[in-house]
Amino acid sequence: MSANTLLYRLLLLIIILAPLPLGSARPLAWTILATAIALLLTGWSLLLAMGKAQAPLPMQRFRIPAILFLLALVWPVVQILPFVPITRAEPVWNEMAAALGSGAASLSLDPGRGATALMQWLTYAGIFLLAVQLGRHRPHEGLLVLAWGGCAYALYGLSLHMLGIEKILWMDKWAYQGTVTSTFVNRNAYAAYAGIGVICCMALLVDRLRRRRQGWRLRDKAEHILVHASPYAIACLILGMALALTQSRAALAATGVGLLVLWAALWGGGIMQRRSALLSAGGLVLLALLVLSLGGEGTLNRLAEAGIRDETRSILNQIGWNAFLNAPLTGYGLGTYPAILSIYRDVSLSQPETFVHAHNLHLEMLLEIGIIAALLLYAAVGSILLTCLIGLRRRQRDQIYPAVALAVATLLILHGLVDFSLQMPAIAATFAFVLGLGLAQSFPSDSRKGEGTGITPEASLQ
Repeated sequence: MSANTLLYRLLLLIIILAPLPLGSARPLAWTILATAIALLLTGWSLLLAMGKAQAPLPMQRFRIPAILFLLALVWPVVQILPFVPITRAEPVWNEMAAALGSGAASLSLDPGRGATALMQWLTYAGIFLLAVQLGRHRPHEGLLVLAWGGCAYALYGLSLHMLGIEKILWMDKWAYQGTVTSTFVNRNAYAAYAGIGVICCMALLVDRLRRRRQGWRLRDKAEHILVHASPYAIACLILGMALALTQSRAALAATGVGLLVLWAALWGGGIMQRRSALLSAGGLVLLALLVLSLGGEGTLNRLAEAGIRDETRSILNQIGWNAFLNAPLTGYGLGTYPAILSIYRDVSLSQPETFVHAHNLHLEMLLEIGIIAALLLYAAVGSILLTCLIGLRRRQRDQIYPAVALAVATLLILHGLVDFSLQMPAIAATFAFVLGLGLAQSFPSDSRKGEGTGITPEASLQ
């Protein structure tokens, strides 16, 4: 086993275990995640320097998103520095600095949370880089792990739900009783994760179906479908039921749009012919109706009503925009939304609940890091997705990986309009991994040089 293969499988193990400890949304869990990725990245770098590991994709292939991300990273770092002149710091910090007799303060309302958020950002960047380099020649293995790992989490959540056991691991549920949350606390976060699993399984299903050979008899085709394709169809059904039983309307809708993007990408990339695309889309609709009829009654009921949660989101959005207009360029500091809300909260928000996130990922980014840094961050992700889009036509094989990256990005970006699933470390880590796989397969192989890896083109096909 090569060093790259060993490191890649360790990366897969980290990614698939990340949802297990409550979505890694607790300090100990995300610290372990960050430490594991840092050690893996350090090990790969040392082995690369010694010539025992490879970097299959030259850095210049993704220098634009790397530069944009590093530029976006500069401002959150500046925000937590303690030597910003007091006249430029936020008013709440002016009062604290004056009381302490200090002439300097931080631009961030909570530098400690800012430092933690920066650690998480760097962790996701490390996952992306490792996925690009280590997954360049083994993308199918990565997609398989995401698909079957997602199915395992769905089976766990469904089993507890069907047995009436209101627990997460060994702990009693303290929220969202009566819905499937698997190992996550928040049903909306798990719904987004299940949606990612649905997309991965659907892509693998299509990939298997299209591998039928010309001249096969009916018996051969039936055997191929039953043996090689039907497991992914069953996995889609399991994940779809788990998604429906979360009763998350936004995640269900976002997953539907993500699947449409997957279909369009596979069709545009030449993986599916028009007739096959229409037939499979019809099959998807039937599958969705079956899932909803089996377990989606609660979701359908929620779709038919507008509850207090929708009103709360609307109020949070209004408060957020008012706060943003007071600091559109500087922001209030990465990870500081609870402090922002405590300052701008008014009587319109009658809910006694403490809100850690804004229930709008994009607004929260604007609030915390300001419009310039947010645009740089979104430009970095956008440049990766644009490369994936170009790769659909540029590549002659393996187009399912950029297609999956586009579909998953659509799901999470849309879901981010009404929730904060991407701020769950396990989901953000999975997203970074999927983006890395998609980007790695958006460039054609260099048949003459084996891309400088010492791996022959034939080996890269294995």
